[in-house]
Amino acid sequence: MEKLIDIIINFAVVLWNRISHRSMKVSMQNAQFVNITLKELLAVSGADRAIVYQFHNGVKSLLGVPFYYYSVTHEQVSDRAGVYPIAGRLQRIPVTTASFAVEQALKNNFRYRDVTEIEDAVTRSQCLEFGLKSLVLAPLYSNNGMAIGMVGLGWVHHQAPDFNEWSESSDGAYDFFTSNVKHIADLL
Repeated sequence: MEKLIDIIINFAVVLWNRISHRSMKVSMQNAQFVNITLKELLAVSGADRAIVYQFHNGVKSLLGVPFYYYSVTHEQVSDRAGVYPIAGRLQRIPVTTASFAVEQALKNNFRYRDVTEIEDAVTRSQCLEFGLKSLVLAPLYSNNGMAIGMVGLGWVHHQAPDFNEWSESSDGAYDFFTSNVKHIADLL
């Protein structure tokens, strides 16, 4: 009987190792695809930064109320001078510090060709802190409709093209952006 239990335990360990290795491999492949997609978005849009923000749970308050956070999980930047990665500075950020941006992004209504026109002072100052001239955020939803994050495109060296023209252009840049947002959500 002990030998059978040892065999079952060993089988379970081997199976777990295979499953977790495969899921790690799939996760790494998905991360590579997300990064490739972000690079393509940079090329098509002319943006200087493409970034994925993912929502996650944090700790609970003393009253048991959960705090929600976002972290940058993927980032690609252009090779233009003065554009630097910011992902390391945007980890475990309380969603409440960006509530305006998150709310507008989840409504698919966050497109600012000129970030100085952002009504919310906190969001505006965060954009200016990172040297942004233009910013667009799009929501990421899971297959079951749960908000899981946002994708952002930021322009540092110049303002973005007119978003109305961009969405109606014949080159399909906006369609490429929106279809790839859905693709990124499937990979996360």
